[in-house]
Amino acid sequence: MHKDKTAKLFLEHSRIFVRSILKGNSVKDSYEKAKEFKLLSSENQDVALVRFLWWDMKHFVTHGNSEAKL
Repeated sequence: MHKDKTAKLFLEHSRIFVRSILKGNSVKDSYEKAKEFKLLSSENQDVALVRFLWWDMKHFVTHGNSEAKL
């Protein structure tokens, strides 16, 4: 994944979520941080992937107690 820029785009919001959980934030706060991830940035100019990234973000969900923390 380190060299695959396309895979990184699809995994980044999940990575943000997990890091936030590990830092002691609630599931709800971590979810909100992950949803704020920008689909396109200055380093990512591949607009052909936007619809797939949008679908991925739209279907990114959490289940259970949203106030839970580690």
